[in-house]
Amino acid sequence: DASPQAAPPDEQKRMPVEPVIGYPVITSAAPPPTSSGLVDVEARARHLAGLGLPPGLAARYASSADDFDLRVWIVDNSGSMQTGDGNRIVRKADGTFANVRSSRWDELGESLLFHGNMAVGLGAATQFCVLNPPGGGIPQTIWCGTGAPATEMDLIRRLRESSPTGRTPLCAAIRSATQTILDRAPQLRATGKRCVLVIASDGAATDGDVAAALRPLLDLPVSVVV
Repeated sequence: DASPQAAPPDEQKRMPVEPVIGYPVITSAAPPPTSSGLVDVEARARHLAGLGLPPGLAARYASSADDFDLRVWIVDNSGSMQTGDGNRIVRKADGTFANVRSSRWDELGESLLFHGNMAVGLGAATQFCVLNPPGGGIPQTIWCGTGAPATEMDLIRRLRESSPTGRTPLCAAIRSATQTILDRAPQLRATGKRCVLVIASDGAATDGDVAAALRPLLDLPVSVVV
């Protein structure tokens, strides 16, 4: 039932967010944009056609852009992501594909490029938040799918080329994302939509219990991918 629902009383209270040095705490003072109306149907179809996807998969990508109001990625760029046990798929000169060894960060970087490009092409508002300052003037929070495709993809490429370093403050990042989703919960319920939270990490948090940090999300309109 997608009829409007009032947010439970507990959700109307702001959850405490404990800042951790180096991690940007998202607050309701700067609400994230929505995906609605950013790209028309024809533009989405052209983008998906250019990717060479099977029709069924392309249709699913298009529908998910409407079903989910916001996507938040928590991206682990801690020092352990330099470990060289990752894998990347590359196209060979003869047109076939092969797996090559890479760092964990290079493997994740391929996913960031793909999903950043998809967000831009579909007008699907997506926020990429890295755990540690990437340096080089690259912000810790990058938006894609908000109407500035060249700038957005340039930032994603620069992030991919940065060097992972630092610790793994996953709990602070999860609490920050939870606050963002909590602030949007009444609107999401009224429109029958959800958010997606993607946690892309290779290890344990260095700032607490991840299970405890995730628990408040159980009652919110969000799908979590770890």
